[in-house]
Amino acid sequence: MSQTFANWLTIFLASILVTSPCVASEFDLLTESDSVSIVNPLDLVQLSKIPNDEPAVVVPKISTPAPAIVAVEPPGADFSQLSPRQRPLYQLFGFETATPVNPGELLIEFGANSFSNPKDFRELFDRTSNRSHDGHINFTYGVSKNGQITVGASRKDDTIFTNLVRPSSQLQILNSVIPVQAKWRFYNQNKLEAGIVVGAELPNPRAFPLTGQNKQLKYQDSGSNVDFSSGNNFTATDNAIYFSVAAPVSYQVDEKLRLHLNPQISILPSKIPVTSSNGNIDTLKNSNIGFDGKDLNYYGTIAGLGIGASYQVSPNIQLAADFTPIIAGRNSADSGGDNSLFVAHPVWNIGMQYAANSQTALSLFATNRFSSTPASPSNLLVQPGNDWSVGLNTAYAPDLTGRYIQNKRSTYPDTNSLLMQPSGFPSATLPANSTAYNLGVGTSSNPGIRFGLLDDVELSVTYNYASRNEIRGERDFMARLG
Repeated sequence: MSQTFANWLTIFLASILVTSPCVASEFDLLTESDSVSIVNPLDLVQLSKIPNDEPAVVVPKISTPAPAIVAVEPPGADFSQLSPRQRPLYQLFGFETATPVNPGELLIEFGANSFSNPKDFRELFDRTSNRSHDGHINFTYGVSKNGQITVGASRKDDTIFTNLVRPSSQLQILNSVIPVQAKWRFYNQNKLEAGIVVGAELPNPRAFPLTGQNKQLKYQDSGSNVDFSSGNNFTATDNAIYFSVAAPVSYQVDEKLRLHLNPQISILPSKIPVTSSNGNIDTLKNSNIGFDGKDLNYYGTIAGLGIGASYQVSPNIQLAADFTPIIAGRNSADSGGDNSLFVAHPVWNIGMQYAANSQTALSLFATNRFSSTPASPSNLLVQPGNDWSVGLNTAYAPDLTGRYIQNKRSTYPDTNSLLMQPSGFPSATLPANSTAYNLGVGTSSNPGIRFGLLDDVELSVTYNYASRNEIRGERDFMARLG
């Protein structure tokens, strides 16, 4: 009697643990005379009685394990099948989190953002619009379980701000740099991560056309033109290397929400040399802009305390926002500066990331930061006039480790639907690892090559030629998402 009761108790407890039934073709029947040993309650598939009314446990002989369920989990979980852009964010739109990418992973990110200042600040010849389009490319690689490095290039071909820092003044800031950054996570326990990020920003060897410089500031306080050819003006050159150190902390509140803290110091020059000047120099020296006839007061050391949050809406969509008040220093060219062209403004970023598949992601964001990438000391700088922009980033993670989940289409369209049409590209993208060549001759043609990078991502390089156009030849590079 006691043995029968023990068997029924075992059956009852095991039935509570069962979460998902499966089907098996062979079963072992364990009766009262057999010893019952349940290693994994998920292997239990059926409870029944044998004909002699004695309880029995039916256990399948499973030759292959059930497929794993991939889910977003707190830090420390196994994310081996998810790419860096599917896991919790290693980088917000404004600064790095404490989470690194996995060892052996490479992430390529490129994007651009466009500033559209108030017209009073961007009014040029004949009231023409004057925007700033900034671009960047970054390469991030996981060197170990807790470390990553980032190398990139950022270019800011800014245009002229009129009436910004002073009435009847013009200001232009050019910036082309190479950011280099290393992150090390030294703590990862109980949903809490902490790390240190050290960065440097080098002048880009490729200078801007005409100027021959990489980082340059031009200022003019009067004159009939806004091209720095008349009135009182000077040009200052910044050849310094910037440095930064940050200590990000990330906390996993639940499986969707993470909170972030990022104290950071960026070390920039406090003065830069003025390389040329014209007009009345004494007037410029007495303009309370920090110009002494030889040097110009610059940003100097900047300290900020960033706070942020990221939220996993679904396995494909993540939201993120951050806000960094400036504790010390000046980080933006604007009116109101005391013996300086610069004042302090908080830095903010907000955006959404969509991971279309395991290897590609698109990010749409808004920001007021001066730098086009958060991976640099300049991420504490704010656009002149506290302007804000809308940006779009594209990320691609080559599967160097061979672990990412590969999305495959269940069916493929007819071959003809994959070919170029007279009206342009077809609606369907090429299958993965397939190539299509477009050949054309005549007065209007677009020869090129298309390559299926993934099953839903296609790259295309095309040369457009039209004999009657003023610009006869154009080279295009495009990526399409199916």
